[in-house]
Amino acid sequence: LAITFTNKAADEMRERVEQLLPGSHVWVSTFHRFCARLLRQYGNVVGLDSNFSILDTGDQKLLIRQVLHDLDFDPVHYAPDKILWRISNAKNECQSPEQYLRKLEHSVGDHLQVVTGKVFQLYQRRLLDANAVDFDDLLLHVVHLLEANAELRATLGSRYRYILVDEYQDTNLAQYRIVRAIAH
Repeated sequence: LAITFTNKAADEMRERVEQLLPGSHVWVSTFHRFCARLLRQYGNVVGLDSNFSILDTGDQKLLIRQVLHDLDFDPVHYAPDKILWRISNAKNECQSPEQYLRKLEHSVGDHLQVVTGKVFQLYQRRLLDANAVDFDDLLLHVVHLLEANAELRATLGSRYRYILVDEYQDTNLAQYRIVRAIAH
């Protein structure tokens, strides 16, 4: 298994592998494509049907605006971009909405953090209700899936005897936990 961050890099790696090892069984992918593939097969474990939708940035912002409106927060005062950025950071640190809110209980934060916590909860609920994920969820759901399922970890571990992560130093916590789960 060879994993990288961009489609362009994955395409280049795939071409090089094919040139060096014609007919090899190396699967080259981006983290997100790899995770989407796993979720299409095993997503029911985390509450997703195999035909889930992946929201792009525009759809995410629209959903955040709807959530802000439903929670009676003004999207002009609470910029959806800033809230989405904070939610993305939390997900990349493998935090659920509940963990994000618990963390706020033990710290002195700004009002935007509190609003983000409330929006995060409803945003996640709406995503699952719509059988949808954002790009960060692709990673986070797979972290939960792999860490909770020893049989799947063993299956993937035996399927992917060697794992190469291109630009490994750029992995976030969720990506690291995915690779660690498959490698053990």
